[in-house]
Amino acid sequence: MQAFADHVNIVKFHGITKWHNSFGIVMELMDHGSLHHLIYNHDVRPLKWSLRLRIMRDISAGLEYIHGMKMTHGDIKPLNILMGDGLVCKIGDFGAAVMCSCSTSATLSHTKEIKTKNPNKSRPQYTQEYLAPEYFATLMKRQRFPPQDIYSFAIIIYELITRSRPFEDSRNKSEFRRK
Repeated sequence: MQAFADHVNIVKFHGITKWHNSFGIVMELMDHGSLHHLIYNHDVRPLKWSLRLRIMRDISAGLEYIHGMKMTHGDIKPLNILMGDGLVCKIGDFGAAVMCSCSTSATLSHTKEIKTKNPNKSRPQYTQEYLAPEYFATLMKRQRFPPQDIYSFAIIIYELITRSRPFEDSRNKSEFRRK
């Protein structure tokens, strides 16, 4: 799905290559690492608010484009936000992305089920801390909705502001689920 995306805040897909007995994806070089590294590398001086706001704007523009293409990313998190020249943030890793029949202003009550075209029927591994609560209600139907990407984006905003993870003081996964 990333191959069809053409936006300044989406990592560009260049093609596929075969190397020995495996395949690889060739993408735009994002040589400034991930947003995760910027947020959690304590060697990095405090982030200026102007940079934090620009990062939020970049991610927002990328999500608006993805959702406008009737696509849901499905795994928005700092590790999947990559940084290029000028610290421009771009969304990458579309392994969990699906096409959906919904609009960017869709609400859960007005969204149709997503039609996945995953031939092996395996469920992608999502990062639990970034999943919207309503995702768990639709887990067996494999439904993904743009508002769930927005929830994940809100978690990223929290991390940008606090430079910490929500529920960081949770001791285990069962405690996280109760919250």
